[in-house]
Formats: sequence, structure tokens, C-alpha cells
Amino acid sequence: MADPLIGMTIHFDPPAPSRDQDQAPRGGNGSQVLPVAELDDDFAGDPEDGSQYLYLVRREAASHARIHRVDNPYEVADAAVQRTHAAAPASRPSEAWRETFVRNFDAARKRMLLAPTHSLPPVDPANIPSARDESAWRVFVNGKRTKAVKVAAPPAAKPVQAVAKGSSSIQDTEMTDLEAAKAAILASLDLDSPDAEPEPPAPAPVPAAPPAPSQQPEYERLPQLPSPALLVAIPPPALIHLLSHFNEWYTERIDAYEDKINYVPSTIFAPPALRRKAGGATKPAPAPPPPSAQPTAASAPRPPLPSAHESHWLLSILTRLEQVLDGDDLSMLRLLGKTLAGMAEASEVARAKRVAPAGGRSMQERRDDEEEAEGRARCWMVVAAIAGVWAQGDLWDASL
Repeated sequence: MADPLIGMTIHFDPPAPSRDQDQAPRGGNGSQVLPVAELDDDFAGDPEDGSQYLYLVRREAASHARIHRVDNPYEVADAAVQRTHAAAPASRPSEAWRETFVRNFDAARKRMLLAPTHSLPPVDPANIPSARDESAWRVFVNGKRTKAVKVAAPPAAKPVQAVAKGSSSIQDTEMTDLEAAKAAILASLDLDSPDAEPEPPAPAPVPAAPPAPSQQPEYERLPQLPSPALLVAIPPPALIHLLSHFNEWYTERIDAYEDKINYVPSTIFAPPALRRKAGGATKPAPAPPPPSAQPTAASAPRPPLPSAHESHWLLSILTRLEQVLDGDDLSMLRLLGKTLAGMAEASEVARAKRVAPAGGRSMQERRDDEEEAEGRARCWMVVAAIAGVWAQGDLWDASL
């Protein structure tokens, strides 16, 4: 259309075809680089070139949903594993006890973390050992006992021997040679005349009373209690190191216990008749000892377990430990849980193998059994805290 008054031509051409929604956007991920053929929607033939093949791929992709849900093939297996964990062995606490303890411990942990620190008494940081000083922490936590001081026994009173007439007596052990000769001369004289008075007997020396033993304290350094003020004063990075020290102490006790129960006496100092000579006839195995010679429950060593003081420290440290830990710290925490679980299991196995004497258990054996049962309970308390608060539920797996 041309307008002579304006002097310009206006063309009414149709607009350019808009890009199809099925086509990939320009720029960014998924941009179309290769050409795509334009075919009918009912095209069912084989593609002749790459453009027709891309068209068929896009048409098939448009017919599918963008999100697909696939059934979890392990869903049934997970339920079976949960049922297996629920049925805990008899040597381990039940699921109900675990949930109750973790809930109470988590509440105590939150109260400890939210407690006002300004109201606590100050603690001198110089009294707290270095984080990596294991020996200093051992003395700080468990104290240092004093060495037993042997008090010399008082000298026994020496016997007194009568050497004169009547009641005259002189201590032979206290006399010198000159005094012994003088006593012999006096004894040979006739002192029955009234003018002569017998020499009065020398008073026997009274033995000095033994000095009272000084009241030595049992501890040179008293054990420290994990008070809230002390726990707040310990730097957070040092808490995981302290847990590592506890694990080292328990490992040492386990090794010492295994060495004791697996000890085999050496035969290098045995008489030659008891040694096996090379090429000689093999002697029959000795008969087993009679039941009376077998070790009883009191003589057999008991597996090591944490004390009440140490468990107090462990649970108190866990109330102040950070919720989010890195891989190394979490591995250390898991190692401590496995060590305590192994100690409890070893104690349970030893209890099952222990044979009660025919005459019944003594009071001391009953107290030892009760203390051992409390030690196993302390182990499971720490394991439950680690598994519940730090999401390490696989620690309850008996196969670990």
C-alpha cells in the first residue's frame, strides 16, 4: 500500500512463525544445535536422516511425564532389618529402654547447653591439662594415690633375767661386761646379816610407746568431679580428645585382661624330667585337675568395666559435646561406643561361663556380681547416648 501524501510504502506481511513450544530453547542447557525435521504427527515410518530421527525422539519424549517414580526394591528388606533390630539379644537393653533413656538424656543435654554460664563459679584455666596430654588427664580425672609408707614396728621388750637373791634382777642384754661381773660378785656374797641391806633392784626400763602412725591421705591428688563449671571451662575441642583418652585407657585394661586369662607358664625352667625330649616317646597328656582344683568364681579374673566415676565423666562430656562433628571426631565417638559395647559383651559372656560353687556364693562374690552388672549397665548407657543423639543406630548391631 502506497500513500503519495506521506511518501512511504507500508507492507502488511504476516508475522514470522513463532517457535514451537516443543523445540528446545535458544541458549543455555538443551539448546538446539542440529536441525529437526518437521513431520506429521501420525508419521510412523523409519527416519531417513538425523533430522527425522531427532523429531521422533522429541515426539516420544513429549508423550512421557517429566517425573517418574520407581518403587524402592529395598523397602521390604528395610522393614525386615528394623524388625531384626527391634528384637535385641538378651544381653543388650530392649528397644523401649533405649528410647526412654535417649529421650531423658537428650532433655538433660538441652538443659546443660542452655544453662546460664555467668552464674557458675569461675575455674582457673591453668588447672585444666592440655588436650593431648593423656597422662595429665589420667591424674586429673582419676586422681593420684599416695604410696604406702611402711611404719617401722617398735622394738620388742627385751627379756629380764633374775641374777640376785630375792627379787633382785638385772637385764642381761642391757649390761656391759663390767656390769655383768659386778652382778656375779654381789650374788656370791652373804647378805643375810641385818647390817647389810640388799641392793635394791634396778628398775626395768619402760619401753617407749610406739609412735602413732601419721594419718596419710589416701590420694596425693584427689579425683576431680565433672561439675558444670568445670565442663564449661574445658574447651570444646578438648572434649573429643578426652573421650579418646578414655578409649585408650579401656583398651589398655582389655589387653591386660586378655594377657591374664591367656597366660601360659613357660617350661624353660621346668625340671628335665618334665620336658619333652627330641625323638623321645610322647608322654600321655596329664589328667584334668579335679573339680576342687579348678578356679572358682572368686579366683577367676573379671573383665574390666568402667567405674561409676568414669561413667559420670563420660555422660557429662557427652552433654557438652557439639551436635555436628566432622568425620574424624565422629569416628572417634563411634570407636568409644564399640569399645564399651565389647566390654559389656565380654562381661556377659564371662558371667554365663562362670560356675557357681557348690556351697553357694559368698557375700563378696555377690557384691562383685552386682558391681559387674552395674558396670554393664553403665556401658550401655554411654552407647545409647552416642547411638541416639548422634544418629549412630548401627552401634546396636551385634555383628559389628
